[in-house]
Amino acid sequence: MKFRAQDGWTSATKIRIVWAAHSVNFTEEFFLGPIPDNKELSFTIPNAQVRRFDTLPVDVYYERIDLQPHRASQRLFLIVGRYASSLPPVEVEARWGNYLKIGTHVTVTIPPIDSLLNDVITLDWEGNAVSTRVQITISAAQAGKTLLIPVERRFVSENLNGSVRIRYSLARANAPRRFSPLFVLFIRPGRDHLTDFSNNNLNGWIPGPALNNMLDIQFRVYSGNTVFHNYTYPAGDKSGVVFAQVFRNLQPGERYTFSIRARRFDGRYVRPSLSLRTSQGTLTAATELSDLVNWRTLSGTLTANSTTLTLYIQSHIATSDGNDYEIDDIRFRRL
Repeated sequence: MKFRAQDGWTSATKIRIVWAAHSVNFTEEFFLGPIPDNKELSFTIPNAQVRRFDTLPVDVYYERIDLQPHRASQRLFLIVGRYASSLPPVEVEARWGNYLKIGTHVTVTIPPIDSLLNDVITLDWEGNAVSTRVQITISAAQAGKTLLIPVERRFVSENLNGSVRIRYSLARANAPRRFSPLFVLFIRPGRDHLTDFSNNNLNGWIPGPALNNMLDIQFRVYSGNTVFHNYTYPAGDKSGVVFAQVFRNLQPGERYTFSIRARRFDGRYVRPSLSLRTSQGTLTAATELSDLVNWRTLSGTLTANSTTLTLYIQSHIATSDGNDYEIDDIRFRRL
């Protein structure tokens, strides 16, 4: 590292060198000592310390720490070695949205990643009641390939009506451990996915372009019941998809129903209008909401023509003048 002595620095000036990454840090403090005439200073980071940051993005800077408050230099962003791509989340067979039904066992899929021979993959399945961990040392045949990891039935059944948090890590010699995002599933007894927004939980529903202001996503509690609350803040087009969610493992030919409860809020200016649709087509016509007290139920039924279906809640009003509404009890179930 090279940097320039600033005006007022002396041999007694104390400097701290900092390398900071997500999971690894290095610091070293020293007094400058004699300052050369050209004021060019240098500091050498030992190779062993640099290797600790292999594959990571790093912020590099120095601080003057002999005076208060400490003063830091501008930060230099760099990547040490070959950049390590982030690890994607797992996939779990037989899940129903973000619900998982009890079966014989569960297979967790780790998608292809940049794994190498002798890397160690550790899968963590953390449940409310019981948990497990599976560790795999990567063989030459497994390097860079999809991994299928079975999880015993009891680690699902004994977490019934609770949840499991699933993630995996990759450990490599002389490199920091990397982690995937958490993947959360709720263990339920049947094919009945209910979102009541308890604890402000969207329950797997992904906000769409109709919620284009972060303030559009709020919650209110009435007599202990939490609902989704959209006051439709400007600006932008407020029509289009409000929420969407993909459901897998449907049975083609079987009947399913999708429903929500909705009502108008505030009562000024333009009335909101909502509908339900799926990747198979429209389920309900656009329904204008006018009642500020009573909930209106929107509901539609379909016959699945594939194993995967995307559900949409749709807004038909573009303006943010009025167009305020609340939603409760989003439900998708097999009949």
